[in-house]
This record gives sequence, C-alpha cells and structure tokens, in this order.
Amino acid sequence: MTLCRPAVVCDPDRFAYSNDGIDRSTSNRAPSGGGHHCDVLLCRDSDTETVIKLFHIRSRHLKRRIAKGDTALAARVRQSFKDEVDLAAGLRHPNIVDVLHRTEMPDGMPYFVMPYLPNSLAVKVWPLHMQFFVKTPVADRQIEPVSPVETVEMLKGLLSALSVVHEAGIVHRDVKPNNILMDAHGTPILCDFEAALLASGESVTWRKRFGAPPFVSPEQLTDPGSVGYPADVYSVGVIAYLMLTGRPPDASRAPPDRYLPGLDQQLNDLVMNLIEPAADRRLQDASVALALLNSCAGSLPASTSNLT
Repeated sequence: MTLCRPAVVCDPDRFAYSNDGIDRSTSNRAPSGGGHHCDVLLCRDSDTETVIKLFHIRSRHLKRRIAKGDTALAARVRQSFKDEVDLAAGLRHPNIVDVLHRTEMPDGMPYFVMPYLPNSLAVKVWPLHMQFFVKTPVADRQIEPVSPVETVEMLKGLLSALSVVHEAGIVHRDVKPNNILMDAHGTPILCDFEAALLASGESVTWRKRFGAPPFVSPEQLTDPGSVGYPADVYSVGVIAYLMLTGRPPDASRAPPDRYLPGLDQQLNDLVMNLIEPAADRRLQDASVALALLNSCAGSLPASTSNLT
C-alpha cells in the first residue's frame, strides 16, 4: 500500500495506512498537497483509493506566530481541524463528502479518511490549474458554457446537500467549484467545511477572511461573522450563472438569457434571484431554492451529463 498526493507516488516505506491508522516509519515526510494546516494524501491499495487529510501546520505565517509563543493560536488551529471533521462526519448525505475514518496518530496529530474523488467542478468551470485562466482578471474569465440540463442536474445535487447543511443550522460560507468534487458518474459532492458557521454562532475556522471571488456573497465580504443561509444561496447562483453563460455575473447583472437566448424563463428568473445582491431579497435557504429548481426542471429536454 502506498500513500501519496494525487499523481505523486510516495515512498511506501515512509507512509502506510490501514484501518488501524497511519504509520510513519521515518521522520522524513513524503511530498503532499494540502492547505494552511493539513496535508492531503492519496492512499492506494490493490482495489481502493482513499484520501487522508492529516493535520499539519504548513502556513509560514502560522509557523512564525506559533514559534513566537502563540500557543493559543496553535490550539485553535488544531481544534478547527477537528471541528471540521466532526461536522462533516455528522452530515450524512449522498452529495456530501463521506468521512470513512477519523482518529489520531500516536503523536496525537488528528486525521481523517474520505473517498478519493479525483475531479472537481473547478476542472470544467473554473480551471485555476490553467495559467492563462489565473492570469485573466476575474470579471473577464470565460469558459465553455454547460447545457441547461446538465447545469440543473448539478444544481439539484448541490442544493440537496446544502439543504441538509442548512437544516442542521450550518452555513458553509465557502461554496465554490473547488469545493464541489465529482464522482465517476458526474455526481457533485460538497466538501471542505473549514469555513462553516455553526448554529451556535461559532465559526469552525480560525481565519477571519475566507471565500473566493466571484462566489462569495456581498454580505460575507463586509461581515463574514454574521451571514446566514442566503450567503450559500448566492454562491450557488454564481456557479449556475457561470455554467449557463460561460462567465461570472458582473455589476450590470445581465440575465443569463442575454447570453443564452431561449433559456427557460423560470430557470433564468431563479438564477437572477440567487445572485440578488441584497440578502433579504434572495431565497432564504437551499431547500426553497431546490423546490423552485425542481419546478422548472420538468420543462427542460433530456440530456446526458458531460460534467465528468
């Protein structure tokens, strides 16, 4: 069995994973991907692939602060990682990432295991892995539009997942293509609850700013600590607009049917409501948006998804 970052095979003598946990036989850590405070590693054996998210402070800024004696920050970052795991594990839904296993290493470092889903929606609609796309100003970025039928199918899965999240009193606060994984059948899987706002009003994350333009709502840009479910609804709306038109919405708020003549009027109006700048004029949670989406989906022709 080997453990690696996707497309990077690591030395199997350095890492191994089993149901009993991870064993690191040397002090040298194999290369991996990750974020501010985790390594993301791919575990392969003969017939399965899983991903291990291992707590590890990678950010230079964090390392400097902790090295200067900020032990409270170190504890907060570690706790936020564990809170994210607990939150995701408690949300059981086909369109929410599944936590297969969670525990700690012998040295106390927490980690969890989830299915390996190699693709994300970003590969198709927000390809930040392409240099030309990254170098283009956000407002000018364009992609190949996705058909209305395929867009609706993706939105159904995403809004279904968010309905469960909102019913639990949680605001995701970082819904974007990178955080929507895709399985082999093109089914969207919502992941990464690091920025979530809990029903208690507590934030999972230690960070004060999060979310990525153009997917972050106007109210979250000004006061991320007090946003509600409409912030997630807005993010879904931007994704829908982007998929239908091939471009993110801009200040002119041109309706999708300006770029896609003949678009179903109900779907057009729904997307415009989802990207309404004023939170109190937007649909108030994912379940309401899903019900309206289902009502207009029946008027669309059948099609085969090409999201994978």
